[in-house]
Amino acid sequence: MAHPLLAADESLLKQGTLASTPVGEENVSTIDWVVSHVNNSTGLMENVILTDRLGPGQVLKPGTLVLPQGWSAQYSTDGGTSFSTIEPASGVNALIFSNPFVVPTSLGRGRTLTLPMSKGVQMGGGGDGYNPALLDNGRIMGINHHSPNPNIWCYDPFAEGKCDGYPLKPGIPTGMTPLAIGIGNKLYLGDDSGASKVYGQKGKLYCWDGQTNRSCGTSPVIDDGYTGPVLVNNRFYVLTSSGQVDCYDPAAQLQRCAGFTPVNIGLLPGNSDSWTSAGTDMLVWDNRILIATQTNQVICFDVPSNAMCTDWAINPLQMSGTNSFNLFRRMDTGGRVDGFCASGSSRAASCYSLQGEFEETVDTSAVDIFYPGLNAWGEIYDGTRVFSPNYYTMIGCWDWATRSVCTGQYFSNGMLGPAGRPYGMSTDGSCLFSYGDAGTLYSWDPKTGASPCRRSSGQITVSMDDYFCKDQADRNARWDKVKFYDTSLVSGDEFDSMQVKLVNPATGETVMGPVEMIDGSGELDISGIPNTIRTLEMVPLGVPTGSKAWADGVPPKVTLTFYSSQQPRFCYRSVMSCEPGTGEVVTTRSQGSFRASLLASNTVKTNITQNLSTVASVAVCNLGPTIHTPSRLSFSGGSTEMVVDILSSDDSSVESLSGSGLVYSLSGGDDMALFSLGPLGQLAFNSVPEVAAPQDLNGDNVYLVEVTVTDPENLTDTRLFEVHVVEDVDGDGVADNVDQDLDGDGISNTEEGNDDTDGDGVPDLHDLDSDNDGIPDAYEAQAGSAYVAPSGVDGNGDGIDDAYGSGLTPVDSDLDGLADAYDNDDDNDTILTRYENADPDGDGNPSDARDTDGDGTPDYLDRDDDNDGKPTENEVGDVTLAAGDPAGAPDTDGDGTPDYLDVLDQSRLRLQVRGLLQGPYDNISGKMRDDLSIRSLIGLEQPYAGLLGYEGTETLSPALFGIGGDNAPVDWVLVELRDAAAPATRVAAFAGIIQRDGDVADARTNDTTLQLRDLPQGSYYVALRHRNHLGVMTSAPVALSATPTLVDFSRLATEVYGTHARIPSGGFPDQALLWAGDINNSNSVIDQGPGNDSTEIYREVLAAPDNLLFNSNYALEGYLVSDANLDGTTIYSGPGNDVNLIRRNVLSHPGNTAFLFNYIVRGTIPK
Repeated sequence: MAHPLLAADESLLKQGTLASTPVGEENVSTIDWVVSHVNNSTGLMENVILTDRLGPGQVLKPGTLVLPQGWSAQYSTDGGTSFSTIEPASGVNALIFSNPFVVPTSLGRGRTLTLPMSKGVQMGGGGDGYNPALLDNGRIMGINHHSPNPNIWCYDPFAEGKCDGYPLKPGIPTGMTPLAIGIGNKLYLGDDSGASKVYGQKGKLYCWDGQTNRSCGTSPVIDDGYTGPVLVNNRFYVLTSSGQVDCYDPAAQLQRCAGFTPVNIGLLPGNSDSWTSAGTDMLVWDNRILIATQTNQVICFDVPSNAMCTDWAINPLQMSGTNSFNLFRRMDTGGRVDGFCASGSSRAASCYSLQGEFEETVDTSAVDIFYPGLNAWGEIYDGTRVFSPNYYTMIGCWDWATRSVCTGQYFSNGMLGPAGRPYGMSTDGSCLFSYGDAGTLYSWDPKTGASPCRRSSGQITVSMDDYFCKDQADRNARWDKVKFYDTSLVSGDEFDSMQVKLVNPATGETVMGPVEMIDGSGELDISGIPNTIRTLEMVPLGVPTGSKAWADGVPPKVTLTFYSSQQPRFCYRSVMSCEPGTGEVVTTRSQGSFRASLLASNTVKTNITQNLSTVASVAVCNLGPTIHTPSRLSFSGGSTEMVVDILSSDDSSVESLSGSGLVYSLSGGDDMALFSLGPLGQLAFNSVPEVAAPQDLNGDNVYLVEVTVTDPENLTDTRLFEVHVVEDVDGDGVADNVDQDLDGDGISNTEEGNDDTDGDGVPDLHDLDSDNDGIPDAYEAQAGSAYVAPSGVDGNGDGIDDAYGSGLTPVDSDLDGLADAYDNDDDNDTILTRYENADPDGDGNPSDARDTDGDGTPDYLDRDDDNDGKPTENEVGDVTLAAGDPAGAPDTDGDGTPDYLDVLDQSRLRLQVRGLLQGPYDNISGKMRDDLSIRSLIGLEQPYAGLLGYEGTETLSPALFGIGGDNAPVDWVLVELRDAAAPATRVAAFAGIIQRDGDVADARTNDTTLQLRDLPQGSYYVALRHRNHLGVMTSAPVALSATPTLVDFSRLATEVYGTHARIPSGGFPDQALLWAGDINNSNSVIDQGPGNDSTEIYREVLAAPDNLLFNSNYALEGYLVSDANLDGTTIYSGPGNDVNLIRRNVLSHPGNTAFLFNYIVRGTIPK
């Protein structure tokens, strides 16, 4: 079948096959859909986006979507208006498929080559790290360990620093060894709960999108804790706290693998809650998982069979010796895995065959030093070398080629500083990466142990079977080529060397290479690799020219491809709300009741952006057209107007002048010849009918005509119309001269009279909505009681429906003397009825009228719409009185709901706070310096989550960095409101920016009037706190309300809590400052002795990654708590140091009458 052509360089086909009919448990019809996208060009397509709307009557069957390798999905439940990376439980009717790199033929994968690191990089946010994960877009990411709310960090190789907006706190608690695994551009994280969750772990797996910087899903709680995960065949496996092997699928939003039943293996995971506890190791190779704990047992689990390995004579295997829970691969001299070894801390390793038979003891004790807190993590492999992170002083390296310890700068006997302690490691095939104790990312050369590693790589793994629908893999597919893009492989241009090797990841064996690519064509033919190897790993090994590669700014790319006669396929099943008429639908043509059109794509040079794709749907549910116009029509004799514009609808077609959509036709009726019908359904008489001279067949002025509407699939709807020609305004068949209810609203002409209430020129007795409030008189006349619909019977022929007797007596709901039918404000609440949403669907029936408080009385009849005890008229404000329109009505709490509809319209408290920080204070100007702002060092997110336990989401607008003068930002501060009866209890807080003149401002708007929502008016202690200054609090509770109240801590005259809570300014006698120097967040300032702050500064300076000589006068740049004077530089000794400020405060404190160096300046805010 020919592919529908989209562009010269890509094609796309979508087809569906009927999978089930409405029988069995589901009782629905389903269709299996297959979408294939092919890159017909010779180059890479970057950031391809395909959007697929499922079509009317269809939704995605949950859990059925299968994507080719490298593609990711987003889901929509509103037809494609908005999308989420997390699959909803139901209702998905549109999909986005995206891929950062689509290779030629679309069979295979591509990625950016890594840019070598030029030095170790501090990733910010503080805290320890664990193993880095390498993403296809070049980013290196991970998460800090053993913390209830750690940072996700991100390294941008092109900026050679932190990714914009990072670090972030996504709310993922972690244990000692949280494993990070990169798949494509997504980061998968384990929360490392083991059998204990002392850091608040939830027992889940997490997905973080490293391209869009947002969550892409979480797993359910896994047996209340687990060890792992490890990745096998693109699925995650864990050992649960109850001793079961369980499986979770990243392609299915981290839900349990389809059809998988957890397997009890009789081995419980160890805890990983401290450095001294022993965890669990999990080793993977060739679709098997070995699991070992401190019980010295090893279990072999076979993934394809979901069972214990049957070729082991003894399973579980009892290891010899003690502490033999660390597992690693044994290899031959060519790097092929030929066994495994188990070792313990500083012990020789016992090595076994792949079938679990003991074979030898190998003394690796110099490499395997210490494994505190180990949990499902061990070694990294490069060729024949095994790297053991050892967590503390060195990188253990054992080379199976020589069966000895590796030699190199940091291997086995090398000493690393605290910043480089490699708790966990990763590799891209050419370099090792670690994230150590001080939150610094390092690269290491696996050949020499040197750091940084000056190699470039771009490791790619391709599984040929993962490009097709389930059980439809092409067994004849064969390997094709490795190809480089956007780079010159001429020696010395961008690379001095670029080698490629191909590895069978199931065995670790190198099946081709390394092959030198320099000065070649940029392509490597790999068709000679047998297709019995279904998964292949390609590792580029590049040596960039000079100190920094990519001189043209365009990063090189590399691809690994295979050949198949089949196209890669996106597969899913849709559930239909209709019965399809045939078994197959293809996008290139229409069959039976199906309509089909091309799914389209768009190739863009940007991240995924909504609505960039051109989209069409394949519709398999044709629900047929429907005529909505009533069959009984009344037409005034002598009128030249058309009789009616017939209203009809269809699931996908509309009326069209060209006749390409819905088509109208006259199809019968005794008087059909007397009518004409326009293409849009305009029914009209051919000649003007007169009551006195009827032309219809029966001569009774009732004309019969049948109309049919047909959709493009020839489904029809037909209706026979009765057109009554009368002198009858309301069309009830009673002539106007005898009709006692001329407008047919149930109210007699006598009751309505000739008044024109709404001034529209139509008297009330002819006006169906006499007050023009949007509610027909027939309903308003019966307001407050159950509506009685007209019966359609008028037995006495008086023109008043028999359901209403002699006519309705209109009610007056608000008792203002005006019946509702003639009152445009039915409840007299100053808001006109037309503005109270009395008829949301516009069908003339107010049964769906808005009832905000749910009390059974709709708002247009309710004097207190929100039932808050305050009449609506007292809550709408003066702005509504003139026109009765509530637009602009007060919204006190700013939640978007006006007070008169908001039962929780509590006022915001408005507060103005001023203060001065001693650190940046300038005695000459009486203002503070804004060095942190000038140097753009202030973090965009408020910093008080870890320091003061405040989890607010305030962010700093980057525009504030450009503000100068008195309103320039100085730093983040925290304003607290504390309980009037318990001043140690914080009831609310607000992170703001303190300006040069001391005003505390909103970080987004720079507004100095702070607003705290949903707090009752009353009295509160007000406190001002900073990350390295002692806080200050009012001496007594302050009355706060919606009217702004100023608390000025910069004035010496302001009474504050405690003694000597501030330091007087030297240059301005009326000013007072917050004490600087609380570096370790102890609510005290100490120069010498236990817990002192000066030593904290000393440690920070010596641990700086670039302070290679450990100089105490090293100037450490950055936004750091150790920067006491807030100039952006931490210095321990020498000019401009931060220690002197601490020492001066200690010695000059009024309480230190003996001038003791170990005096403690204590904070005064109660805790």
